[in-house]
Formats: sequence, structure tokens, C-alpha cells
Amino acid sequence: MVLLQTLIILWFLTVVFRHQFSNSGTTQSFQSADWLTTTADDIIYVSDTRTATVTKLDSRLNLIQTYTSPLLRHPRGISAVSEDQLIVCNHINHSVVLQRPRTGEMSTLLREQNGVQYPYALSYSSKDRKMYVARYKTDSDCVYEMK
Repeated sequence: MVLLQTLIILWFLTVVFRHQFSNSGTTQSFQSADWLTTTADDIIYVSDTRTATVTKLDSRLNLIQTYTSPLLRHPRGISAVSEDQLIVCNHINHSVVLQRPRTGEMSTLLREQNGVQYPYALSYSSKDRKMYVARYKTDSDCVYEMK
């Protein structure tokens, strides 16, 4: 059920943004909005694999900021760790990136040497301080303890 709701929201964001931006005379839109996450202060972050960006929206879907970095080549899964920390699957680079939206800084948390290959989706548990990473077309997922 949650997966269906997420897919409907992503489809809605793609359609609404294409309409909104095409009516405003610009061509910016989501080309492939794959994942989204929200924070406690009602901010929405969306990863777009085709544009290699993470976009920050308010609760009314107003564009706040778009982030890009050489570290983001094919962002997929995204999860809010705190209000100023996101973790993002970097599918093509076989890595998981930590993003700090306030400063725009990004750094690599996990690489292929840590067992990350084609990370596709992830989730962070603040209670257990663990990150769960699902990998594309594999039978096994990875669990990492965060310090």
C-alpha cells in the first residue's frame, strides 16, 4: 500500500511540475522522479535520475532549491536522517552519499568497497542507528550501523 501511495505521489509530482513549468514559460521539470522523502518540517526531497538532481520542495510543492554534484550521477533512493542530512543512493557510482541541504555539501558515506553495488533504495532508522540499503537485481540487501 505504501509503495502504491509513493508511486502515485511521484506520478503526481511529475505531471504537476511539467504543467506548472510549461505554463510559466520555462522547461524545468522532473524527467524521472524516482524517490521522495519528507522531513518533520514538511519539506519534500525528490531524486531525479535523468537530471542527476535532488530537488527540495515545500509542502505546497513550491520549488525551493535543486542540488547537483559530481557525486550524484544517478540518484535513486533517498531518506531524511535529520532536517539537515539526507542520504541518497548513487546508483551508477555504487555509493551512498550524505547530503547537507543547508550548505549543499555532499560527501560519500559508502562505496563499492563497502559492499554497495547498484544501490536502489534505502531507509534510515534513527532508533537503531542503522541504514538499510536495497541493491538492484540482487537477492541480498545491506545493513550498516551508523556511528
